[in-house]
Amino acid sequence: MRCPDCEKFVSYEMADPEMVQEVEYDNGNVSAEVRLVKQCADCGAELEETSIYFDQSADFEHDDEHEMVADADDPESTERTEGSGRYMKKFLGVSISYKIRCITEGCNFVYEGTLEDDVQASSFDSLV
Repeated sequence: MRCPDCEKFVSYEMADPEMVQEVEYDNGNVSAEVRLVKQCADCGAELEETSIYFDQSADFEHDDEHEMVADADDPESTERTEGSGRYMKKFLGVSISYKIRCITEGCNFVYEGTLEDDVQASSFDSLV
């Protein structure tokens, strides 16, 4: 791909994942949204992007009278491949470690979990 900013044929590098929606806990579900960006390896211009949405059930039971909040670490980039040779597929994704904790006085409940997902690198949307 030719970068419109530096006018060179360039390779990509991944920018740090960007939280669009922080990790939230509501009615038994954990949700978040993360934006992934491929940028120009020479000048850092954004070239392609995708968003990963999380909405999954938290696997624990709690009393509805207790107030729960979610805290999360910064998202981390993940990468994996499938296949080999000319049929190899590359997947780029994100992993987020989170904790759901009870903030009701006298309650020390903490649940830890991970949100993980990836998308095929060729499915990113072009920004140029």
